[in-house]
Amino acid sequence: MRKLSIFLLLTTMFGISCKRQESKIGSEETTISASFFKDYSDQKLMDSLGNRVNKFGDTAAFNKMKDIYLLSENSKKLLYLSMKMSDDYDFGGASMVTYGILKTDDTTKVNYKLANYYLLKASEEGNQNAKSSIKIRFPSGVIPKSRDYWKTIKK
Repeated sequence: MRKLSIFLLLTTMFGISCKRQESKIGSEETTISASFFKDYSDQKLMDSLGNRVNKFGDTAAFNKMKDIYLLSENSKKLLYLSMKMSDDYDFGGASMVTYGILKTDDTTKVNYKLANYYLLKASEEGNQNAKSSIKIRFPSGVIPKSRDYWKTIKK
């Protein structure tokens, strides 16, 4: 009987411990999301970062904005800045972000070709993550240069 009591006590304590651990994990996720949403709502911060990206091509400001937009689930609002950083400053990280936002598997959509263009551009700019995605998007192994691929979009 004593062993049964000890077993029940330990099982109960273990169960309580697991519940506490789960609630800590959930609250950390909420805190992180809330933190990025707070930054997203801070218009002064967002304007300051946006100005640094637009005027100077500041990659640190872009990466901060990327984190804020993506983690606050506002990725579509990041599209303009990621395209600007890619096109004006040849920042491979921004080209990859643009690809991620535009990516679709529907080959009839314009987004499909635009996404491929930015994926090719990211690879040319040295982004290592782009190389594995290119193998998937261009399974034939024939990989065009981004500027040549751009010509197919303009048609």
